[in-house]
Amino acid sequence: MKYINRFDTTSEYEAYIQSAEAGNYVSKVEDFTDEYKIAFDKVEQPTPPPVWAGLTFTAVEPDSTVKFNVYGIYGGEQDEWTAEYSTDGINWTDAVQVTVTLSNVGDKVYYRGIQSAEPVLLVVEAPRFTMTGKIAASGSVMSLINNTPEDNTITYPNAFRELFHDCLSLVEAPEFPATTLTRNAYAQVFYGCENLVEGPEIMATEMSNYCFSYMFRNCDNLSSVKIHITDWNTSNASSWLHNVADNGTLYCPSNCTIPNDSEEGIPTGWTRVNF
Repeated sequence: MKYINRFDTTSEYEAYIQSAEAGNYVSKVEDFTDEYKIAFDKVEQPTPPPVWAGLTFTAVEPDSTVKFNVYGIYGGEQDEWTAEYSTDGINWTDAVQVTVTLSNVGDKVYYRGIQSAEPVLLVVEAPRFTMTGKIAASGSVMSLINNTPEDNTITYPNAFRELFHDCLSLVEAPEFPATTLTRNAYAQVFYGCENLVEGPEIMATEMSNYCFSYMFRNCDNLSSVKIHITDWNTSNASSWLHNVADNGTLYCPSNCTIPNDSEEGIPTGWTRVNF
């Protein structure tokens, strides 16, 4: 129960403090005149978790699961990638090859990690998630390679290659804020995500070798993507919008050179909207 008392003098206020029941919390509101004091019954409130701006998965249906894997692109499952997960935003635990169950709708799991070295020869490590149920992603994927969502620099190739490959459970995409890309940075990242309707806003302003190759291939229901590229190179976007929804919208800068009626550009049936 909350209550407000008026005290005509400071001595009355001091007397009230002395007589208040043990455990009551009494505070003085500085904006009020000295006659007005406020006292509240002390109520313990849980400390809210910090706001995590990094990669976050939220259960859209109960008992959904998320597992973080690291694969060698040219064969073999790897375990050298440093990654952690948290369910409260405070306590972090090793995430590699760990399945997290989100029991209730609205339950969340957060991820962060480090890509600490350039891949050697053909053994290219890349993170990949597997999921069950229905999962909405949010926050920045950059927390996976720099341990923090504030750093938007991609340093090494293949950073997010195949990150959500064949994740049929993914219904909402996270943020892709990096402005400069590396080779294969987003190649096949959403390949086969059949239940993804809206792609992320891709903030990169320049392309790199094969950066968008097969990015949304076989995303049957995808109908919206927004890009910030101006100088479009089809060789870096092979089949990036192959086998998507028959009708959709591609948002892009007015001076973007992306071609129409092409699965390496804007598919037939889709509308271009300039900004």
